[in-house]
Amino acid sequence: MISKETIEKVFDQARVEEVIGDFVQLKRSGSNMKGLSPFVNEKSPSFMVSPVKQIWKDFSSGKGGNSVTFLMEHEHFTYPEAIKYLANKYGIEVEETIVSNEDIEQANEKESMYLVSEFARDYFDIHDINSYTIEDLDIIAKKQIELENTCLRKANTILICDTTLITIKIWSLHKFNTVSDYISNSINQMNYDLYLISNNDVPWIEDNQRKDKSKREHIFEMNQSELNKINTNYSILTGINQNRLENAIAFIDLFLKTPTKNE
Repeated sequence: MISKETIEKVFDQARVEEVIGDFVQLKRSGSNMKGLSPFVNEKSPSFMVSPVKQIWKDFSSGKGGNSVTFLMEHEHFTYPEAIKYLANKYGIEVEETIVSNEDIEQANEKESMYLVSEFARDYFDIHDINSYTIEDLDIIAKKQIELENTCLRKANTILICDTTLITIKIWSLHKFNTVSDYISNSINQMNYDLYLISNNDVPWIEDNQRKDKSKREHIFEMNQSELNKINTNYSILTGINQNRLENAIAFIDLFLKTPTKNE
């Protein structure tokens, strides 16, 4: 098993633009770099690399991640193979450790979980968030569903979604006072076992996509209202930093330990 120290060195030294640049011709586009997708045939570049964030996103296929995930997707490497490839590229000595039963158990637990990121943030990294349309929201919704379906096939037990289409519906209602049929119908067709709504007890941090602090409470209330409409299971997540994480884990753990009606 590759040591934790080796993995940390690899992530510290590997540069996503250099790694991907070995396989994709990239050109500078503002603070990002772009090129043609290596996963689909296209004429206009939709493959974006962020040297600042050290991530990549392929808007044609919906794939994305860091240097390691690119190698796993493009070269079909396993995780250890990707780490060793990068270690060799950057002259890092690979240290191996003896694998214990506890290590195997922890690895199996991690592999049983899969996280779906929020596609909208990637979308608005390259599109103007101040002038989006209902059509933009449909594009985001479709890509979010594609991401979930892709990750669902890879997750053995638990799929954790950073967001759902309900959030996109709220954006649409808030800005346009209407929702597309596609988003409404998709929400009715999708089923999640547990929702966690973030309470507004964390400090407000403004960024390029999060600018209006005054709407926080209103958005929070809209989330509750939409979930109450579909009569689904949800909990309100509170706490700061580590405490918030522990509360989220506790909610999920409690849900997993609660017998279903069929059990």
